[in-house]
Formats: sequence, structure tokens, C-alpha cells
Amino acid sequence: MKFFLQCEERVSHLTVDIVERSYPTCNDYWDGNWLNAQISVALPGYSAGLRVFLRTGELDWFLKELLRTHLDLKSTAWLLPLEPGIELSITPCYPKGLKVMGHTEENGATSTFEFISPHSQLLKLITELENIMVTYPIKRKCYIWRSKLSDQAEFWRAQA
Repeated sequence: MKFFLQCEERVSHLTVDIVERSYPTCNDYWDGNWLNAQISVALPGYSAGLRVFLRTGELDWFLKELLRTHLDLKSTAWLLPLEPGIELSITPCYPKGLKVMGHTEENGATSTFEFISPHSQLLKLITELENIMVTYPIKRKCYIWRSKLSDQAEFWRAQA
């Protein structure tokens, strides 16, 4: 299961491929919600492929922010995982499309990227994330986690 964004010229893209649960036999909140993911970023003059660990709660939070972005056409959606690897923001910027900004980190090497994706990609991205959440639902929700994510998102919004 993956979600995918690309620029209009199709020369830049971001793919996040959810491979499997990290601990498929665990049913508790902490261990049961880790996912193994493979990320691919391609831009003119830059490409990266890295393995990251995401949590189902992080993807659920990102999905909810994307839905809000779709409804109000101005909010920024943030993917801010607990583990390093990738940070991502998606912001509508009319009339161009969606401004996709990100930061990758692997083995101490960090890179930032930015590209414009067509508005049509937003509904496609929401659908892809909804499908991922059906395949990998959150095990035993924890509301403390949501408040920590909210604090982290507020911090990054203030930095933008």
C-alpha cells in the first residue's frame, strides 16, 4: 500500500510505500502500531530512497489534516513522525497547486525538498491514505499520543 505525489511535469515525486507492520503479532498500542515503510523522493538533480518506521496514529493524524486542508483549502497538513526519516507538509497555494515540502534524514545525512503538485493529487492522496488505514488500522487508540502530535504540529507550524 502506498501514497504518491508528483509534480505536474512528472519530473518530481514522493512515494511512501507501507510494506508491513513492524510487529504483526503484537496487539498492544505501542508495538502493534509500528509500520515499516520505504520512501522514494525524486527531484531534478536529487533522489533518495530510505527505509523509515511510521506509526498508524501518525498516518491517521496526517489523513485528518489532509481532510481539513481539502475542506478549507488553506490549512497545511503535516506528517511529523516520532522516528527520524521524513517530515512532510502539504499546503494549498493557488493558483499553482499543492506546495509539497519535506525533509529526509538517513545515516546523519539530511536533505530538504520542495515541489508543486496539482490540486487533483489531494483527493487521490486522501483516498490512498484511507485505504492504508483500512489495511493497517490503529490498534487500541491512545489519546495521549494525539495531544503529543498536536503539540509537535503546533511547534512546526510556528516555525513555518
